[in-house]
Amino acid sequence: MPVISCVFAPSLDTPAHIVLAERLGYRRAWCYDSPAVYADPWMVLALAAGRTRAIGLGPAYHAIYESKGADGVDKLPGGREWREAVKAVEVPRRGEPACDVIDELAFDDEASAARCLADPAFGRAWASPLLDPASVACLVVEEHVAKPGPVPASFVKNYELVTRRPDMDRAEFDRYWAQVHGPLAATIPTIRRYVQAHLSPGTREAGTAPYDGLAITWFDDVTAMRAGAATEAYAETRADEANFLAGKLPFVVTTERVTFRLA
Repeated sequence: MPVISCVFAPSLDTPAHIVLAERLGYRRAWCYDSPAVYADPWMVLALAAGRTRAIGLGPAYHAIYESKGADGVDKLPGGREWREAVKAVEVPRRGEPACDVIDELAFDDEASAARCLADPAFGRAWASPLLDPASVACLVVEEHVAKPGPVPASFVKNYELVTRRPDMDRAEFDRYWAQVHGPLAATIPTIRRYVQAHLSPGTREAGTAPYDGLAITWFDDVTAMRAGAATEAYAETRADEANFLAGKLPFVVTTERVTFRLA
């Protein structure tokens, strides 16, 4: 007989939901262990344990991470680090997140990245039955630190996929983003760190990238991110986007874990 489980993003309501799950016949209940985003899973599980009889309880981690193969990752040519950022929270007023997971691989240089992408070991390490290959997009980028700062021990990370205005020269787009918009966005007080990921030279020349880069920002938590969105600096930053970007920015708010350190 199959064992039916359920998983929750823990909140103050979750113990009651777990009680209901037990009544409905679920055998196990899990709570995501992402304290920067959700309520403390251990507190929620302890409250649920006092209100249930037999349902199994425990912390959960995102299945996409767990299902990826580790074999061969430490042998990828020129690789330094593989980080995985998993969608952590919905932001209703901004629409649906652009994706469920973002993997960042750091390399010595662009040539190393190209060799890795062509290596069969990369395909094997990346493979997951939970991923739709047709939905996967790949960008080779170079980082420009627009607001330096330490990464908090506990944080959320916001990725925004940027597309330049079609009437704007690519070189002017990169200049404006780095030299004009970047310093403006860096004034948003709750941003702990801000990195612009510009397309690498080879990617720009190929002209096949689905986006022109990523804006990556770190916050202490979702509350801090929302507080920043209420500031004048944020309003000015959003207003400036029309000067160099095309349309709204697809985004995803994530928590991150270092999947493998390669060097």
